[in-house]
Amino acid sequence: MASKQSDNKKSKRVYARYSSSPAKHWWQRLPMILLLLLLPLLLLLLLRNCGDNDKTAPFTYTPPDPVTPITSPYIPPKEPMKPIDPGKIGFDRDSIARIATDRINILLEKKDDNTANAFRQAFKSLYPSDEYQFTYFDQMLCRLQLQVPVDKRDYLMDNLNSQMPEFEFLMFDETVFGSNVIPTDPAFRNGMAWYFEAIHAYQAWDITRGSADVKIAIVDNGFDLTHPDLAGHYVDAYNVVERSAHLYPPVPLNALVEPGHGTHVAATAAGKSDNAAASCGIAPGCTLIPVQVGDHNGMMSLTHILDGILYSIYQGADVVNVSLGIQLSPELQKLTPAQQLSLIMGLRKNEERMWNEVSKIARNKNATLVFAAGNENVLSGFDAMKRNENTIIVSAVDRNFEKADFSNYGNYIDVPFCYSTVSAPGTEIVNAYPGNKVKAMQGTSMAAPIVAGAVGLMKSLKRDLTTEQIIEILQNTGIEVDAPIGNVIQLDAALHAVQTGNYGKRTSKPQPDEPKDKLKTGDVLDDITKLYGLWKSTKQLSSTNGHDLDVYMYFSATANQLFIVETSNNDKTHKADLDVHIANNNLYINQLNEAYAADGSGYKRNKFVCSTDSQGYLVCDAYNQDGTPLVLQFNLVRIR
Repeated sequence: MASKQSDNKKSKRVYARYSSSPAKHWWQRLPMILLLLLLPLLLLLLLRNCGDNDKTAPFTYTPPDPVTPITSPYIPPKEPMKPIDPGKIGFDRDSIARIATDRINILLEKKDDNTANAFRQAFKSLYPSDEYQFTYFDQMLCRLQLQVPVDKRDYLMDNLNSQMPEFEFLMFDETVFGSNVIPTDPAFRNGMAWYFEAIHAYQAWDITRGSADVKIAIVDNGFDLTHPDLAGHYVDAYNVVERSAHLYPPVPLNALVEPGHGTHVAATAAGKSDNAAASCGIAPGCTLIPVQVGDHNGMMSLTHILDGILYSIYQGADVVNVSLGIQLSPELQKLTPAQQLSLIMGLRKNEERMWNEVSKIARNKNATLVFAAGNENVLSGFDAMKRNENTIIVSAVDRNFEKADFSNYGNYIDVPFCYSTVSAPGTEIVNAYPGNKVKAMQGTSMAAPIVAGAVGLMKSLKRDLTTEQIIEILQNTGIEVDAPIGNVIQLDAALHAVQTGNYGKRTSKPQPDEPKDKLKTGDVLDDITKLYGLWKSTKQLSSTNGHDLDVYMYFSATANQLFIVETSNNDKTHKADLDVHIANNNLYINQLNEAYAADGSGYKRNKFVCSTDSQGYLVCDAYNQDGTPLVLQFNLVRIR
């Protein structure tokens, strides 16, 4: 039960959590005398449960939603998806990312085995014209793709939910992906294996070179599986586009596609060693699962990549590497990080929710997802695939352990979300190339498989390591970089931590100077734009399960969000959308949904009414959605 703390803890407030223990009726079968003896104990238990369900407690915890089980291994639909017309590729309505302008992806809430088919029939009754066609249909996952006239696409995106209220569904773009790579000329010279030394791979190999039981899936544009570093070193190869086991390097139509990308990435993660080839993988003893998601010309779409990741998870991959990313507008580099963040908060929310579901599936199967951060030198969060804290997002460093000039980023000491989990070498990475060749490449595409190989070695020592434990170990044993990116992995130290079981609490980030910019009521009432930015509660908070909490609020012209960060639980972050408006000289902040973390746990909805304190600063009181006041009052201070 939320209550006032003792005098020496007046600055804290308790965040209570739900207790959902069902009543048990075994006592009904015991003799009456035993029942009388147990009554005091039962009363105590009931009182404790009442306390845990206190309706005045803010941010009440709810357990993760169960993920609908899918028969394993997951096999995508047999029918190939209709290829994307290169003439119908353009930017989304926000002019941020390239998409197929004649496609809409749909993800339905599954009610029964007929949900997807019923949706398809209901849609065709509304839009019977042949201009509207379902080009993809996955009844198991309740996922469809709709081909529509280009000039009708935005209308459907805005109106289809209200036209079909009997169904719950999300709509999102068919994003066109590219390889996160910047090719360089082949290089055979002294020091070409620098990245092995940089992460202490040689010392790590004294501990393990990987177990063949550990599988590393590489989801990429195509592969030359005849290369000596890959031949006979893989299982369960799959071509998502053709729905077959026929894999090959693409034949690109333009310079945006690197034909050797998948081959190089796979060999960098887990290519064979001691076979007279020029290089090997970080985890040469692990087994590869190559999954091709590019067509003959190397074109890749969100749907193909999604199917490739799901196939990998349900095929038993311990690690899934995705060195791919959306193709962003170069204009984004002209924006400051704060301006970029303001855009990210309001972009691609349905796609973000879809990737959160994929993350839940991976978590339930204990598969670790590793994503390349991207090469546009912007915040990696523009790609909705890279916003989930239960995934590993990899930035790139050069030989000097400095952020590579192309690498995306997003790790700040004073921001409650992270778009760069760790870093790894990403320049002049020499490895396998189609046609029995080798080549030096650079990009976060090369950094990500180095981390995927590292995870493979860690799981070779302890197969049941969770992604949260892996992230904690890699961050805690890595080397800090003077840039907004994650620590550079140090493989021997990470493996030693796995061996000893000494994962430890993540090393605390250095804290910034105490912010002085409190929010003046008059400022925000006169000009709502004065509210734009990232703010933090001045109160030290805690939850009833013992976690220390920081509460942040982010406001912008496009989106507003709440962040509840469990600082004593590896900075586990719960997010919720906010509605903000001014009325009667007060600022009203309404939480629109429960604040969920990547694992589905959450805190319940609340609302805040902010008025003026005795010094003229904005002071906020918290309430339940039913208007019940909470024992919580705080000021806001600007963080960024």
